[in-house]
Amino acid sequence: MKRPSPEHDSAAPSVPEATAADRVESVGGVATAVVDAMRALQAAHEQHVEAAELATARRLEVITAQAELDAHLIRLHARQEAHAIVAAARDGEPPALDPEEPARLQEMAERLTSFARSVEPLVGRPTPPR
Repeated sequence: MKRPSPEHDSAAPSVPEATAADRVESVGGVATAVVDAMRALQAAHEQHVEAAELATARRLEVITAQAELDAHLIRLHARQEAHAIVAAARDGEPPALDPEEPARLQEMAERLTSFARSVEPLVGRPTPPR
């Protein structure tokens, strides 16, 4: 069924014809709204990036602190073993060494070295040991 055109339909509401100035104003409003939305998106993105950088820096600090604690624990363990070896030597007993200990220590040293090399570019030049 064909519907009559609006000029023939007496019940159709009359819509005023948009002028060129109205159209320009409408396009300008849309453009302004788009630019405002893009700026808001950019601000949100910058906040997200800053939060990610902060979280990464905190995580790096935690990992570095954990590595320092692990290194300290290894030093303490080595001192205990050295003390046990010296004490056993004084007593005349041969020290009971775990045959797997050198391999475990070597593996730990390799992992710590690998970790230190991977973290080094993130934190800059390493500080000399005290």
